[in-house]
Amino acid sequence: MSEKLVTYSVQEDIAHIGLNDQPRLNALSKSLVEHLNSALDAAENDVNVSVIVIYGQGRAFCVGGDLKEFIGVKSKPESDFVKAWERIEECKLPVIAAVHGYAVGGGCELMLMTDYVIATKTAWFSQPELKLGFIPGCGATQRLPRRIGYGSAFDLMASGKQISAEMAYSIGLVDKVIEDDTLLLSSAHECALIWGKQGRSELIQLKIAMKSDYRRERQIFYEMAAGERAQQGIQQFLNRK
Repeated sequence: MSEKLVTYSVQEDIAHIGLNDQPRLNALSKSLVEHLNSALDAAENDVNVSVIVIYGQGRAFCVGGDLKEFIGVKSKPESDFVKAWERIEECKLPVIAAVHGYAVGGGCELMLMTDYVIATKTAWFSQPELKLGFIPGCGATQRLPRRIGYGSAFDLMASGKQISAEMAYSIGLVDKVIEDDTLLLSSAHECALIWGKQGRSELIQLKIAMKSDYRRERQIFYEMAAGERAQQGIQQFLNRK
C-alpha cells in the first residue's frame, strides 16, 4: 500500500492506520479510500492483530469527501463510490478512532463507523452537507441518531454547525477526551491493548453480537460459553471461592 496516502504499522499486535493526504486534510478521495481499505484488509488478515487504531496525520483527522470527485455525479450512478467508504463498518476487528483537528462531513461519518472515539480537546466535529445542498450520504442520517439521539443529530445536520470535543463528549459523539494532544495515539494504543487482552476471536464475536439482534447474541453466548476457554475460566473462578 502507498505510504503517501495511508501509513500502516503493527505495534504490540495493534494495527495503526494513518490517513496521510495532509495537503488535502485527508479528504476521502477514491485513491485514499482504496488504500485505507487495503490497510484494513491487511489488519484483518494478520492473525496476530486484535484491534485497529485509525487516525489522521497532519492538521486533521479527515475533512470528508473530495468534493472535486462530486462534480458531475449522477442521481443514479453506475458505480456507488461512497459504498467503499463503509469498509470500516464491515471490519470484523474493533476499530478505535483517534481524532484531532477536524472530523467534518464524511470524516465524521467515517468516525461514526468505528467502535470507540478518542479525541483531543482541540478537535472539532460537524456535518455541514446541507449547506452545500445535499444530505450526508455515508450513514450519518442513520448512525448519528442512534449514537446521540434524534434531536441532537437533527440539529447537528440541519444547522451544519461545528461542535467542540467537549460538546461532542457531552452528547455522546465522543467517548473520551484527551487534554494533551501529544498523548492521543498513546491513549488509543493503551485502550486497544486492554481490549486485546481478551483475545482476537472473543472481540470479533462481541462485535458480531453487538451489531446483530438478541437471538444472534444468545446463539453466540452459548457457542462461546460451551468452549474450552470459557469452561476453564468459569472453573478457575469457582475454584477461587
